[in-house]
Amino acid sequence: MRNLFNYHAMDYLQLTTAGLKCLLPLSTVEEIFSLPELTVIPEAPNDILGVLNLRGDLIPIMHLSCRLGITPPQCRETDVVIVLRATGLRVGVVVHQVEDVILGSTVELRQEPDYGHPGLLNTAFVAGLAQVAEEVLILINVDTLIRAPVEVARLTSEGISAELEHYPSYDFYDRYWPTATLVQRALLRQRQQALCHQVAFQEPLGGTLTAVVFALEGEQFAIPLGEIQQFIEVNHLVPAPKAPSFIAGHVSLQNEVISLLDLRELLRLPQSPAPLKKAVVLKVNSMLLGVLVNDVQGIISYLSQEVKLSSFLAVHDSGYVGSIIEEGRVIKLLNINQLVNKLIVPTKVA
Repeated sequence: MRNLFNYHAMDYLQLTTAGLKCLLPLSTVEEIFSLPELTVIPEAPNDILGVLNLRGDLIPIMHLSCRLGITPPQCRETDVVIVLRATGLRVGVVVHQVEDVILGSTVELRQEPDYGHPGLLNTAFVAGLAQVAEEVLILINVDTLIRAPVEVARLTSEGISAELEHYPSYDFYDRYWPTATLVQRALLRQRQQALCHQVAFQEPLGGTLTAVVFALEGEQFAIPLGEIQQFIEVNHLVPAPKAPSFIAGHVSLQNEVISLLDLRELLRLPQSPAPLKKAVVLKVNSMLLGVLVNDVQGIISYLSQEVKLSSFLAVHDSGYVGSIIEEGRVIKLLNINQLVNKLIVPTKVA
C-alpha cells in the first residue's frame, strides 16, 4: 500500500472488473473503447495480453483482474479497454465495465488493505481503499501497474510493429477467449481495424470517441474526455462585474485564478435561480477555464459517425458538434475550444 497523499484532490473513473469496483485517477485516463482483437507477442512479459495498433501507435494491453491476482485473463465481447499513462508509457487496461466519473470531493480515502475484499488481492497494485457514499472501492496504483517497464516499452518499437502481421490472430482467442464464435471474432477484428485507421477528435468524422456527459438545466451535454482536466465543486465564486455575461466569475484553483463560464444564455437554456455549484475544468489555448454544470453524469464511448448534425449547429456557430442518441436520450456534443475562441478571443483583442 502506498502513501495516499498524492491521491487527494483528484477525480476518478469508476470501473468494475471480476466483481470488484475500482477507481483510477481520471488524470491518467486518455481514451476508452470496446475490446478489439489483440496481437499476442510470444516474448512479451506475462502481464501483457497483447498489443494494439491505435492510430499508428502500438499500445500494450493488460487485464486488470489478472493484474490484481484475482482470475486468469478471460476476455468477452462487452469488455472495455482504458488507455492510460503509467510510468511514462501508454498502456491499455481491460476491465469488465466503466461506470462513472467520481468527484474527488465525494471520496474518503483509506489504507486498510483487505477491508471487505478478498485476501488473495495483490495489494502491490493498490494504493488504498476509497469510501464513496455507502460503497468501498479499490483505488488502483497506476505507478505499479507495469512490472517490467523496459520490456513493455520495447513492445512499442518499430521492429515489433513490422512483425505484427506474422503473429496469428487465433493465438489471442486460444489464450484468452477460446469460446468466441466466428461472429464474435469478426466483431473484434472489425473493432481492431477501426481503431487502427481512426483519426483523432480534431477530425470529427472518424473513429471511436469518449466523452464526459453533464447535465445543464434539464438537458444533457458532452465534452471529449481528453479536453478535461478535472471536476470541481464551486463553493466560493468571486464575481466579475465588468466581464461579459457568459463569465459567471472566478475561482482559485491550485494557486491559479480561473474564469467560470455560464453557457446557459449562449445555449438558449432557461436559468434557474439556484446557483450552479459544479464545474468542468478544461484547458483552452493553454488557459484553464471552468464550465458551470448542474451535475456530472458519467462517460460514454461512441463512433463519430453516430453524431447527428442538426440545425442547432447553425444557431450556435460551431460550438455545437451534433447530437448523440443513446438509449432514448439526446446528448449534445460541444466543441468548447471553438466556442471559447469565438467568445473570449475577440473580447481580449478589444
